[in-house]
Amino acid sequence: KPSPNISSRNLLMESDFMSLINWDVSGNQTATIDTDNKLNNTNSLKIVASGVGSGGTGLITQSIATGILLKKGDKLTVSFYAKAPTSVVLHSEMNGGLQATDFGITTEWQ
Repeated sequence: KPSPNISSRNLLMESDFMSLINWDVSGNQTATIDTDNKLNNTNSLKIVASGVGSGGTGLITQSIATGILLKKGDKLTVSFYAKAPTSVVLHSEMNGGLQATDFGITTEWQ
């Protein structure tokens, strides 16, 4: 299993997936805490889509921690581990379509 290499502060709330209080899910999928598929002994977020998402039909959002002020020119690094029951393409983007990227996801944590 991969080992997280975090060189700075984690700004996401509930990133240990003990609850989903600060996570919002809309569109054609559900999100639940998965205690069976842990990464480095930490729960994971299980997302199940009922169809292909496009044009904002499948959104999972999370705001950064309260009290963090970002200004123009600040840089954020977004990283995550993912796996799927079969090989799939995961589309990820920041609000407004910024830094849109497609990731090939396999059955192993990557």
